[in-house]
Amino acid sequence: STMTIIAERKLSSDSAFKILTLFQSNQSFSNQHFSYLDHLSNLDYNSVRYRYKMIIGNDTTYFLDSTKIDLSIACNSDTVFENELIVYPNPASDFLTVSINNKEEGLYTLVITNESGQQIHISKFPKNQTRELKTINCSSFSKGYYFISFYINGKKKTTRKFFKD
Repeated sequence: STMTIIAERKLSSDSAFKILTLFQSNQSFSNQHFSYLDHLSNLDYNSVRYRYKMIIGNDTTYFLDSTKIDLSIACNSDTVFENELIVYPNPASDFLTVSINNKEEGLYTLVITNESGQQIHISKFPKNQTRELKTINCSSFSKGYYFISFYINGKKKTTRKFFKD
């Protein structure tokens, strides 16, 4: 029977998921590799959610929760993303990954606050490379919205919002 995979995306400004593309195959799912390039250059890509729907034949539909997404940011060599802070997955469950892109030297600090402004987590570390990647255990955080702020030498550079499941 025919299998159809539908890739959908939802931005924070969208009320529902929107279809990006679909793939069709007559082979078993375990042997399939699908690729789709999503252009997010004019969008707030920190608030993007994807889901994949698999339809087999005419009567069976599944939403896939074991999908791997490889994120890469394409840019020309002249582009500089100063103070870029990418937070994922969003929503987070047990761990939150924070990617920092900055060339400025100094002491880097990540501060997580809840909606009431209470500091929940603080990480301080020296800059080691242009792109820093940090993992934060948020399994003990209560369900809700949080803000993560990025500082260099005590000066706030940017803040992102994330949701803890």
